Amino acid sequence: MVSSIDPAEIDRRTAAATAGALGGRQGAGGRQGGGGRQGGGGRQGGGGRQGGNRFPDDIGGATFAVPSPPIALPQLDHLPDDENAFDGVTVGVLDTGIVEQAGARHPWFAGHVVADRYGDADPLDIDFDGTLDLADAHGTFVAGRILAEAPEARVRAMRVLDVDLGDDNAIAAAIRIMVEHHRVELLNLSFAGLPGEDSPPRVLEEVLRYVCSKGVVVVCAAGNFGDARPRWPGAFGFDNMIVVGAVDETAVPVGERGPVADFSSRGPWVTAYAGGVDVPGPYCWFTESIAGAAVFERPAYDFTGWARWSGTSFAAATVTGLVAHEMRASGTKKSAAEAARQVLESPWNSIDDGWSAGQHKPLLQASLMWRGPAREPRSS
Repeated sequence: MVSSIDPAEIDRRTAAATAGALGGRQGAGGRQGGGGRQGGGGRQGGGGRQGGNRFPDDIGGATFAVPSPPIALPQLDHLPDDENAFDGVTVGVLDTGIVEQAGARHPWFAGHVVADRYGDADPLDIDFDGTLDLADAHGTFVAGRILAEAPEARVRAMRVLDVDLGDDNAIAAAIRIMVEHHRVELLNLSFAGLPGEDSPPRVLEEVLRYVCSKGVVVVCAAGNFGDARPRWPGAFGFDNMIVVGAVDETAVPVGERGPVADFSSRGPWVTAYAGGVDVPGPYCWFTESIAGAAVFERPAYDFTGWARWSGTSFAAATVTGLVAHEMRASGTKKSAAEAARQVLESPWNSIDDGWSAGQHKPLLQASLMWRGPAREPRSS
């Protein structure tokens, strides 16, 4: 187990790393379209961060989320209010935080999502244009996908990202806090990209090498770039890292193997694949401005707590949930590393992504109720 550090030192590191990374933004927050995502999701502006490199450059879904009616949910187990009395699996999620509206998180989360600080709430629509951004409620959706597969688990969330990207120092500090202070064995990093210098984010490389060497399992999204170019953090490829790409299960009838999604990054550095197109999950309540949505040439949506979304972020979260569930499957207690091996060695199917010299990768499958109702394959 990773050695502990003094709580006061944790607070100091967090404050130092996140000052300027997530607070006190300078510069314009405007966005321009054409960023390779459907619906014109490119972003520009919002600079002026202090401290580390702007990283990653892929936060949010491959598309904008769309509203969904309430979803038939697995029954979440009751968890004790006292975290010290909880002997189950806690999954660390470093993302955009968790949406809090009317003083509460999504009602489905009751007791299953915890956060450290007031600043870990996802503020939504930070540029006040009346529309939800590609990264809004991203952490909430990711947490929901994890709990869908591991309803007995708990998610600990920290906000290290927003629509104006992230900061590698803040992410690295948060990883250490999760592992050293909260004793988390399983981390979900649903983001990917390249730093401005187009070279590995060294501070992130160092901390991931360290925690992975201690048996922590880190599940990463491959990214929504649609090519085989390696992106970090997944491209570090340390032992105990799982890099997840997305397949399109909407292109085939339920129960058949879908192709790699057009937007998904792929290649020999990707470990496994899971469904990542039009997946359902908990979201937020928000009525968008018609004028604001028109800028992105899309409809204005009225969200009522649930959405469907596409991206490797959500494929990764599904795999994280499968590993978390396996850690306590059949009343056993497995390490995250042992559970991850079990999940990867017992896939539902396998897939050749076309960029891995014929190597077939594990294809992992979400719970049936979370893949949505049976339907005809969508037309091409």
